[in-house]
Amino acid sequence: MKPWTVRVMDRSFLGQDKLSITDFEVYLGDVYILDYFSGVIKFDISKQQSIIVVGRYRTDSGFTRLGVYSSNLDNEFLLVLAHNHTILEVDWTSQINPEIVTKYTIPDNSFIHDLWVNEKYVVVQLSANLTTSTNQSKVYQSTYVLTRGARTYTNAYVAIPHETPQAFVDLHRDNNQLLTIDTKGLMIYQLSTPYVSFIPINSEMEKIFNVVINARSSNEYDSTISTICTFTFKYQLVGNDDYAIWQTGLSLPQSYYANYPGEMFIPLDRYALGANITYGIKYDKGQDPPEYYVLQQNSTIITWTERPTSMFKYTTVVAEQYDSIAETAIYLYTQDAKNVTVFSLCAVVPFTDEVHCFENTHAPHIDFRITRLVANRFHVYADQYAHLVAIVYDQFPN
Repeated sequence: MKPWTVRVMDRSFLGQDKLSITDFEVYLGDVYILDYFSGVIKFDISKQQSIIVVGRYRTDSGFTRLGVYSSNLDNEFLLVLAHNHTILEVDWTSQINPEIVTKYTIPDNSFIHDLWVNEKYVVVQLSANLTTSTNQSKVYQSTYVLTRGARTYTNAYVAIPHETPQAFVDLHRDNNQLLTIDTKGLMIYQLSTPYVSFIPINSEMEKIFNVVINARSSNEYDSTISTICTFTFKYQLVGNDDYAIWQTGLSLPQSYYANYPGEMFIPLDRYALGANITYGIKYDKGQDPPEYYVLQQNSTIITWTERPTSMFKYTTVVAEQYDSIAETAIYLYTQDAKNVTVFSLCAVVPFTDEVHCFENTHAPHIDFRITRLVANRFHVYADQYAHLVAIVYDQFPN
């Protein structure tokens, strides 16, 4: 296919007095330009080949590389910027009020080749002058994978050395795979949380195993320089016909602290192994316990901003949750004893028993008894969504 020039763009198209582009990226249909003097400019190209600026992140800190990521443009948009000694992670979900989330340190006077970010990691490919074990200065080529929030390259999740600065590196943002191509060949790294899995191969195996796990931290350029720690534990197999409750091995801390009037949240799902476990709380005699809420056990309280007067008894309640809205938002499809049907947008208050329904839509054309209802929501354009509902009635006249 023969390429052709669509549009030649200069600083006047972006409303800039001067323009020095140090990096750019095309992501999810938008173009991101990093200007050395003014920061990030986000723009779109219309069908009429017009340039439309849709966002700016202004900074004069002299950044030379950028990376962008969003798992859902409605909920979170991440921006990373880097120069020769620092990487900044910025929450750019609100362009009016951007927030610097984390500052990462990298070797001083580094040359940044490329930069990526996704939901879990910040990845940087760089060249830097580092001091060897003989106190000599040497240029090293590395790719550092930083767990988001790690703050410094010395705590990198993994450090990959390269023999040449011409090494090609690319991160697949969705499946956390890192591709490297250099003089050693082609390598694909799967970035994931380290864990060990035990799978019994037969029912005749011994019930108790003594396990020793080694953790080794090494210099990526000199494998002889390393630190090793070990920890041991026992692993016991429980038969599938055993109805006792077993400790999983994880233990709760002996003390918890919270500022008044702050709240405290304790996950309970990883400490006991057994069938159909429910949880409750007891206090020593004579104590005046604070209010508590066990998410698994307590009833849910639904409050309505404007509830129809006829909704004195619900006969149909269907809840739907969609990936394209906030985790705390749900849709309720309700019908009362008089067949009054209402579709409601509700918000769940995390770690409480409260659900607030604040946007209600009456469906007057649905006036028969519902026996089955399923619903889904589809993205149409921008912030517009179409809801499709399938209903089976108890009885429907011919």
